[in-house]
Amino acid sequence: MIAHAGYLTGLTIKRLAATVNRYGKELDLNANILVEYENGVNGAYWCSQIAAGNLNGLCVRIYGNQGALEWQQHYPDYVKYTPKGKPTQLLSRGCGYIAEEAGAYSRLPAGHPEGFIEAFANIYRNFTLAVMARESGDNPGELITDFPTVYDGVRGMQFVEMMVQSGGDNHTKWQKWIE
Repeated sequence: MIAHAGYLTGLTIKRLAATVNRYGKELDLNANILVEYENGVNGAYWCSQIAAGNLNGLCVRIYGNQGALEWQQHYPDYVKYTPKGKPTQLLSRGCGYIAEEAGAYSRLPAGHPEGFIEAFANIYRNFTLAVMARESGDNPGELITDFPTVYDGVRGMQFVEMMVQSGGDNHTKWQKWIE
């Protein structure tokens, strides 16, 4: 969740506040997280293991001054794009109107579903190409080095830890992001 929003927007978290509810022996949780980014933009996250009818329903929505984007994991080939003051458009991966950088991650033609497994394959491919380039003394370039780093993993774990601390004892308190 945190990796998606930070990667997609380029925003860095300044602080967060969370409410975390735990249920049952397995400690299933429901969390609501408010985030303040460095540039003053605010975000909201909701994650739940108890939301009936939502099977790993990852959804990312980004709203800006020029419009909005929405992507849902259940429909990985499509992005809803709503330009300000215009009707919503459904964009499909594998079509000519998709940016070349994004299109490089499509492995199948439009109309053939891709998704979860292919996303990991793209990460592994880029990591392998970057290692091979560096071993041969070449610069792998920005497109090939587009994969999560150890730093990204640490930031993801920090987000979870701060969320749990903020929502401890079912009381919400702001936690300052630590770089």
